[in-house]
Amino acid sequence: MLSFRAKSIQNKKNHPKSACLQYSKEAWRFRSGEKVFGGIALTTLALFLGVLVVYVAEIDLAIVSLIGMALAIYDFWLHLFRN
Repeated sequence: MLSFRAKSIQNKKNHPKSACLQYSKEAWRFRSGEKVFGGIALTTLALFLGVLVVYVAEIDLAIVSLIGMALAIYDFWLHLFRN
């Protein structure tokens, strides 16, 4: 999709590098929204798994939920501080 936009901008006699900078600025604006929604999703997952573990009360489920939550937190951490 970016290549299609870059081509349409090139047809208007603009430099392709300026188009890339323009779209990177747009991506920067939306990145903070993605972080907020990611945090909300991570919190919702943690609450759901917490309620599930409390009501089912099986040690195997608690271990699997803890491992899954750790992987989700690690993935969120990587996306939160990527360049």
